[in-house]
Amino acid sequence: MAFSNVSSYKREKIHFKLKFSFFSSLALPLHFLLLFLVILPFLFILFYSIINVKDNKIYLTIDNFARFLSNPNFFKVLGLSLYYALICTIFCILLAYPFAYFMVKCSPIVRNILNMLITLPMWTNLLLRVVAWKQLLDEGGIIPTVLNFFGFGKTTLLGTDFAVILVMIYVYLPFMILPIYTQLLKIEKSLKEASKDLGANSIKTFAKVTFPISLPGVISGFTMVFLPAATTLVIPKYMSDGNPKYTFIGQMIESYFINADNRYAGSAIAVILTIVIILTSFIVNRFDTSNVKDKKRKKIKTIPVMNSRKEG
Repeated sequence: MAFSNVSSYKREKIHFKLKFSFFSSLALPLHFLLLFLVILPFLFILFYSIINVKDNKIYLTIDNFARFLSNPNFFKVLGLSLYYALICTIFCILLAYPFAYFMVKCSPIVRNILNMLITLPMWTNLLLRVVAWKQLLDEGGIIPTVLNFFGFGKTTLLGTDFAVILVMIYVYLPFMILPIYTQLLKIEKSLKEASKDLGANSIKTFAKVTFPISLPGVISGFTMVFLPAATTLVIPKYMSDGNPKYTFIGQMIESYFINADNRYAGSAIAVILTIVIILTSFIVNRFDTSNVKDKKRKKIKTIPVMNSRKEG
C-alpha cells in the first residue's frame, strides 16, 4: 500500500510538472515583451541617469539627481503635476462610481451598449482626441460660443484650469469606470438580500456591503488614472495655449530629451518620477485590505492542519 501511494504521488507530481511547464510556456511571449519593452528601457534610463560623458569618457556621477533635487522649480513642476492628477482622479471617482453602479443595474444588452460607448473613444488616437477638444475650446469653438451667447464673455477656454482638467477627465474616465464596474458586477445579490433580511436599509447595505467590496476596484481605478495623469504630456501641451503655468513633469522630461538633447538629465527626472510613482502606488495599495484578509484566512486554514498532524 505504501509503495502504491508513493508511485501515485510521483505520477501526480510528474503530471503537475508537465502541466505547469506547458501553461507557463504560453506566457513566454509576454515575458519577452515585458523584458524588451519595459525592463530593458528602464535599465537604460537608470544607467543614463548615473553617468555623464566628458571627452568621450564615461563617468559615474550623481550630479544629474543633485541638479534637480536642489532646484525649487523642479519640485514646483512635480507638485503641480501631482496636484492636477489628484484633482482629475477625484472627479473621475465621483463621476465613475454612480455610472458604474447604474451599469450594473441595467440589463445585459444595455450593459454591452454602454461598455461599447465607453471604450469607443479609446479606439481613436489620443492626440486626435485632444486636438479635437482644442478646436471645441478655442476661439470660435462651440463651448466659448455658447458661453458668449449666455453672456459669460469667454472668447477661449484654452490656458485655463477648466480646459486642462476637463480634457484629463475625458481621457482617463473610462479607466476608472471599467474596474469599478467589474468589481461591482462580482458582488452577489445574495449578500444584499441577506443585509436587507437583517434589517439594513438601502443606504446601510451600500455602506456596509457594496462599497467595501467594490473598494479594490476603486483603488485599481485610482492607480490607472492617477499615474498616467501625473505623467501626461499631450493634454497640458495643447490645452495650456502656451501658458508656462501648465508645464507638467512629462513636458520637462521631453524638453531635456528632445529640445536640450540631454538624455542624462532627462533620465534622472524619469527615475525620480518612477520612485514617486512607486511610493504613491504603495501608499494607495495600503488602503486595499483584501490582500491582508486573504493572508489571515490562509493562516486560519493552516492552523487546524498543523494541530491534526501533531495529534497524529
